Amino acid sequence: MEGKSDPEAAAQEAWEEAGVRGQVDHAPLGRFRHLKGLKSGGTLPAEITLYALRTEEVRDDYPEARRPRRWAGVEEAAALVRSPELAALIRRFAADAMGEGDAEGESG
Repeated sequence: MEGKSDPEAAAQEAWEEAGVRGQVDHAPLGRFRHLKGLKSGGTLPAEITLYALRTEEVRDDYPEARRPRRWAGVEEAAALVRSPELAALIRRFAADAMGEGDAEGESG
């Protein structure tokens, strides 16, 4: 996003796509390569960078509210994503956040 740092852009995406606002960590959780599906049917290679966001506000009226939103535990969230690299980052973040390497708990 023009005029925004990567962490600021991630926070903006969290608002637009999930109605979540909060403080974004400026250090990335990790990066991975991904083939993004296009509406035209093709794919576009992309490098994805993840940032943690400490949720402070959840709203029901957000730009992409037509998309379903739900909270999931760590393993459910990891199973819902298509990318094995993203699933691994979700599990690692949860384990680090719990401080004991156990990613079985609930996450928001």
